Amino acid sequence: MALCLLLSGAGSLMLEVTWTRSLRLVFGSTTLAVSTVLVAYMLGLGLGGLVGGRLAARVRNGFKVYGWFEIGIGLYALGVPAVLGMFPALNTWLLGSLPYWPAVLARFFLALLVLLVPTFLMGATLPVLVQALEQGRGKVARYTSLLYGTNTLGAVIGVGVATFFLFPSMGLAKTNLTAALLDILVGGIALFALARGLPERQIPSPVPAGDSTGANSRTRTWLLASYSLVGCTALGYEVCWTRALTMSFGSSVYAFATILVIFLLGIALGSLIARMWVDRVRASSTVYGFGVAVLGLTALASSALLDELPGLVVNELLHRGVSADSLLFAGFKVSFLAMFVPTLIMGALFPLVVRALSETGQPSGRAVGDTYFLNTIGSATGAFLAGFVLIPFLGLSRSMAWLVALNLLTAAGILALPGRRGPILRWLSAGGLGVAALLIVLSPPALDPARMTMGGYYRPWTELDFGIPLEPVPGYPVDEIVFYEEGMNTTVSVHRQPSGLTLRLNGKPDASFQDMPTQVLVGQIPMVYGK
Repeated sequence: MALCLLLSGAGSLMLEVTWTRSLRLVFGSTTLAVSTVLVAYMLGLGLGGLVGGRLAARVRNGFKVYGWFEIGIGLYALGVPAVLGMFPALNTWLLGSLPYWPAVLARFFLALLVLLVPTFLMGATLPVLVQALEQGRGKVARYTSLLYGTNTLGAVIGVGVATFFLFPSMGLAKTNLTAALLDILVGGIALFALARGLPERQIPSPVPAGDSTGANSRTRTWLLASYSLVGCTALGYEVCWTRALTMSFGSSVYAFATILVIFLLGIALGSLIARMWVDRVRASSTVYGFGVAVLGLTALASSALLDELPGLVVNELLHRGVSADSLLFAGFKVSFLAMFVPTLIMGALFPLVVRALSETGQPSGRAVGDTYFLNTIGSATGAFLAGFVLIPFLGLSRSMAWLVALNLLTAAGILALPGRRGPILRWLSAGGLGVAALLIVLSPPALDPARMTMGGYYRPWTELDFGIPLEPVPGYPVDEIVFYEEGMNTTVSVHRQPSGLTLRLNGKPDASFQDMPTQVLVGQIPMVYGK
């Protein structure tokens, strides 16, 4: 079963990155275009988790249902390239015949139309499998952490293999075919091997819906709402980390894949580590609340390090030599430093909240499905808010501070729930976290614009000083920042230097003497492809 989850996770993420790459070629790679695809993708996953959680308790053999889901994903994926082939003409028609925002909305529904079926089936698999394995054994959190962690670890493999190996060697179409066949293979294994070894269970009638009275109902509602907020902050953090890390080692396809690999790896390992102790936790909602607070605090520590990362990349390149491999290694290193510990916490929180929900009497499959749905909706919301509201209006540092504050306030609400601790201790914990959230918002860690816009990944040798301090000539500033703004798509800065003004986008010089190779290349491209 674990091998099937590993392979299906790899296949699903190979399909995701393939389809995202294909849609970017049509819709563009702006923040709005990418977010449109991401929201459509996550909406399908969330709806699948919601329906799958309700379906889980009504099926006799969850492995058989899982097998058909995987085969359905693979068969559908085989036809996606043909559908996407019609998108350029549709996109041209939309942009030519509709105003801007109606065209954006139409593109969202086009992406949703293509992605809904496979993402719905992907989202439905986890609650069905958890219910099939758990079968009243009382180990729902243990099975959730195993399946979720293994599936996410497969996703790490899928992203890495697709981006670094299959895309360069096979292209998008053959990568799509490989992933589709992998999903069909997993479905066949589930149907003809796993399903036969699982005895069909008796379906309870009526399906228990859990205790909906009094404190249990209020606890369940807040636990679900809180995990939606955790999803909101998790994707908000990822957007902020991505903006900061692309200023450290560039915004290539490989840079984005590096960030995604580390992000998913932390979540996978966090869930698998939680498997070793999550079923032994007594006050699971309290531990979950403290876990959310720790997530916020580790993200705060990460935000304080962001302006150190460009210098670390430069040092790595100067130490290992300037090459593509050195830059890739440096990217993995700084991504690990920035994200790994907070993402470990994120991975452990999922089985914890499922355990807390199961203690309120909710069936295991439904607990997983509802949690997955609300977390996915929160994640899509967080990605949208971070990219379109927080960073453009508040900047990177304050955006991180507000997300940390939301984590701390969420933790305060969880710890204030009735439980084994006395009311005084509960409200003291909640009050302390509330005060900490206020202080963080009022005084966020400051990021140095000069270090953030260093752009050393592009010309690392310009940062060499050989241990000799620079003595500027009076009247000729070495690097004076005359403009700095963090926008929706990029961070723009203007630097006054002895050679003149330099425009930098995400730290990379443009429109100046420091970027002559790119400007010459732009002039040569028409000659290369001209007849």
